[in-house]
Amino acid sequence: MVTVGVACLVGVYTGTKFFEPIVIDRLRKDGNLRTDVPIPEYDEDGNLLKVTPPLPSTPPTSPQQ
Repeated sequence: MVTVGVACLVGVYTGTKFFEPIVIDRLRKDGNLRTDVPIPEYDEDGNLLKVTPPLPSTPPTSPQQ
């Protein structure tokens, strides 16, 4: 049972490391990449270059009554 759990965790971790650069690149090309979260940048081989800090956002304002 422990072996299955470890295998699942390794599978999720390696899958995330493989697909993260692909998904981020596609979101950036489509213009759907969020700017309020840190965004990692990768080179063409999928190696992590740096993490771009999120842009400061304005706090939500309460409706005027």
